[in-house]
Amino acid sequence: MVRSAGARQVQSFGQNSGIDSVRIGGATLRTDVNGQVWLHSGRSRPGRTVAAADVLAGGVPPARIRGRILVVGTSAPGLKDGVTVPLARALPGFQLHGQAIEQAVNGSYLGRGPGLVP
Repeated sequence: MVRSAGARQVQSFGQNSGIDSVRIGGATLRTDVNGQVWLHSGRSRPGRTVAAADVLAGGVPPARIRGRILVVGTSAPGLKDGVTVPLARALPGFQLHGQAIEQAVNGSYLGRGPGLVP
């Protein structure tokens, strides 16, 4: 569900225009007026990734991934899914998606202060 500024008297920069937030299930993501989310930028954390080949080959204990949100992606440089972020030249795109999901689940957002969307 997308909520626009103006809904429930929400204002963006003193005006009723633009997007205020996006709700996915029980998580609400605060956005800028264009629907973009500012992410807490983090470094790649290798212990949080599992090779898909290992999962498919049965080499990963089910308890390692049970109850977790999995993001499937590639880290091969030749596939050009590297994203430049403040702390890395080429963070694999799936890790950026994982950071967005983590931020939504934790309810932790970057913003500009009370009453203003990021």
